[in-house]
Amino acid sequence: MKSKDLKPSLWRSIWKRTTTVLKNMNWKTLIPKLALVVLALSAPAALSQEEILIITGKRMDKTVSYQISPNARELDFSDNRITSLTLPEGLTSLEDLNLSGNRLTSLTLPAGMRLRELDLDNNPIEQLLVPDGMNIYNLGLQGFSKWDIGRYTSRTELALPELSLRKGKDGGVFIVFSGGVLQAAERLSSGDWEDITNAVNPFYINPAEASQKFFRVRSAR
Repeated sequence: MKSKDLKPSLWRSIWKRTTTVLKNMNWKTLIPKLALVVLALSAPAALSQEEILIITGKRMDKTVSYQISPNARELDFSDNRITSLTLPEGLTSLEDLNLSGNRLTSLTLPAGMRLRELDLDNNPIEQLLVPDGMNIYNLGLQGFSKWDIGRYTSRTELALPELSLRKGKDGGVFIVFSGGVLQAAERLSSGDWEDITNAVNPFYINPAEASQKFFRVRSAR
């Protein structure tokens, strides 16, 4: 039966019953319930504990932590007064990281990252370490020079010695080392490497006052 075949009296009966039902409904309680249903249907599925990555850091003197998805492609921590930040391994999908306007002096990117954009503008950044094998030439970097980037190899159960260079404001060079004892030699061919006793880390060199030397870190074990 089509709607045009209905008698006017039947239409009036349907309309009367419909308006009666609508008038008797408790809209004050129904609307919030409907809103909750809509939110539940539109909200993303909650991450399990195994799927959550934790970024830890410090904002001034307070420890902070951020829970993120390992599938995150963009992260924006700009203008948060962050003084230190530890990025976990597993951020393999991250492409854009904005840390501008913070108070970071150093940053280490974990292995497996494939960043395309890294913004360190307006940070007193002095050291940036990236995993060996990361293509920094394809990295859009702001606030730090690619030539000042240090690399590190993947770690094993025994801490591997690491060495990187950092430019000083007066033209000098800082040698940053870990996992061993800093050594120096005047010629690579001599093989006469000597420990630098009580070397302060970072170790400062003034090129204007020092003769040519080579440096390395030997394992302390």
